[in-house]
Amino acid sequence: MRKKTPEMGGGRRRRRWEEEIAVTGGGMGRAGTAAATADTMTFIKYTYRYLISKTRVVSLKSNHFFHSSQISKENEDTVREITSILTHNNWQFLLESSHLPQKLNPDVIRSVLHQNMAGDPKRLLGFFNWSSHQMGIPQNLNSFSILAIVLCNSNQFAYANWVLERMIEICCPVSAVLDSIVSCCREFKSSQSSHVVFDILINAYKKKGMLNEAASLFLAAKNCEFLPSLVCCNSLLKDLLKCNRMELFWRVYYAMLEAKINPDVYTLTSLISAHCKVGNVREGQRVLLEMEEKGCSPNLVTYNVTIGGLCKAGLVDEALELKKSMTEKGLAADGYTYSILIDGFCKQKRSREAKLILGEMSNVGLNSDHVVYTALIDGFMKEGDVEEAFRIKDEIVARGKKLNIITCNVIINGLCKVGQTEKAKDLLGEMIAMGIKPDTQTYTSLIEGYSRENNMVKAYELLVEMKERNLQPTVYSCSAIINGLCRSGDLQQANFVLEKMAREV
Repeated sequence: MRKKTPEMGGGRRRRRWEEEIAVTGGGMGRAGTAAATADTMTFIKYTYRYLISKTRVVSLKSNHFFHSSQISKENEDTVREITSILTHNNWQFLLESSHLPQKLNPDVIRSVLHQNMAGDPKRLLGFFNWSSHQMGIPQNLNSFSILAIVLCNSNQFAYANWVLERMIEICCPVSAVLDSIVSCCREFKSSQSSHVVFDILINAYKKKGMLNEAASLFLAAKNCEFLPSLVCCNSLLKDLLKCNRMELFWRVYYAMLEAKINPDVYTLTSLISAHCKVGNVREGQRVLLEMEEKGCSPNLVTYNVTIGGLCKAGLVDEALELKKSMTEKGLAADGYTYSILIDGFCKQKRSREAKLILGEMSNVGLNSDHVVYTALIDGFMKEGDVEEAFRIKDEIVARGKKLNIITCNVIINGLCKVGQTEKAKDLLGEMIAMGIKPDTQTYTSLIEGYSRENNMVKAYELLVEMKERNLQPTVYSCSAIINGLCRSGDLQQANFVLEKMAREV
């Protein structure tokens, strides 16, 4: 039987319309019939052209489908040839000697990786890198995911990390990266290595300073069956704390609980630290007590975090009691424990008691560092006990330790505030003789000291010396000079310094 074609259908329609014209024209006059015939024929002509054009569109679509099928067939042939060549040790030479580099595209690379997942993972990585160089365009996201999964399956974690870092660098949204990883994990049923892939990916975001993205990835992934490990979660919480990203910290922590990831001692230590950081030390103490009650033994870091929180809140006596309780439970305090307590007592202007804690520290065989000594010196200086502060300074030297810029600045600042600016200036000379370079803070303290004493000549001399040492005067040092000039009644010079500051800003 002969097939119908669009043209045949159009011919029949045209004949039917011609018949209708004949019937319609039978009841008209000759002129009316001619006019009607002309109008109707025009209508038929344009309608027929429209039908032919629609037929052409269908035909073009059919050709496009054929063309796409042809491209897909070409890709399949290319994938088959590349797969065969990859079985040879000299695969790169064979590929470069063939016509195949011109046929590479992201879909081909993805298919090659997919079909060779059971092959040598390092060879697949080599092929991936070679093809990226050959194409000069970004790889398919799924190619990164497949390769990362293959490398993790064979415990090649460093290479997997490199692949995932490159994946991040192509600047895709976190949601697209997550969708790609999850879909590939599901397709290849790689549940054993899936959490490792997520661990590495989250850590890769963190290493690049992309904490928002790292947290977003975890928050989005918690709804999937593939979750990062507890170790990875703890590391993320710790970094969020360190960068003071408290809102994200709480979101990640509660998401962990929702995902049934049970917290351990490291998680709960971060939780205590978070409570203390926002000034809720009592809640931190409650977490510590609950840990002990539930059999999750706090470690030294847990106690140090809680002791630090109590000292920061001014509750130094409770902090000291907690340290004693910790010791009774068999955990020996370390240098950090003592330094927290000493600094806490000094800040509460109880430097004498802080010095006793220093003595206990020495008795248990722990060495004091500059942090501890500087805290004590600062404490005694703020209490106006300059002699005791200098005794501690001399003790530092007697123990064979060198003074550093931080300790010297604390002493100079303390002397200037108690009206002993000349003695502070002498210490500046000692510093320089010992090879300790003064900094902006050193000169600012001295300038403030002389300005308070209305000794503007010395203040100006220090300002000049500061500039000679290529140290930029700060707003504080200039403000000290302006205040001194105002106190001495030299408003004109004060206004000059102020205008000069404004020009230099």
